[in-house]
Amino acid sequence: TRQITKSELRTLKKRVAQLRKKGFDVWTDDELEREGWTLAPLPPAAADAATPSMAQAADWDCGLACVQMALLSLDVPPPACSLKQLRARLSSDSVWTADLVYLLASYGIQCEYLTSELSAGASSAEKAGSAFYASSL
Repeated sequence: TRQITKSELRTLKKRVAQLRKKGFDVWTDDELEREGWTLAPLPPAAADAATPSMAQAADWDCGLACVQMALLSLDVPPPACSLKQLRARLSSDSVWTADLVYLLASYGIQCEYLTSELSAGASSAEKAGSAFYASSL
């Protein structure tokens, strides 16, 4: 679906008017839909969102940096979502994906968390290939 421009809409309306004069039962709305047009403004694509690039402060806070970038792109004021503010909302430096979901939710962001793991355990750390996570399991 594409948003139709005024000039394209004018052309389409003229074509519909000509067809109706010839006895065809056509309507502008139906023709818009059939040709893949819409009158409504299209929502911006996720790729079009102005997402700033933020650096990690430590080797463990890549998730926090991602949350910070998402919040900034959703117009949360920078002082309210600094890495310091994000860390303060967490109970430890061990940050898992589920913690990031709760962190986003604490800002009122609706999100859905899906996983293929039933629980976190030693196998999760092994799958991640890092002993880093083993101490927090």
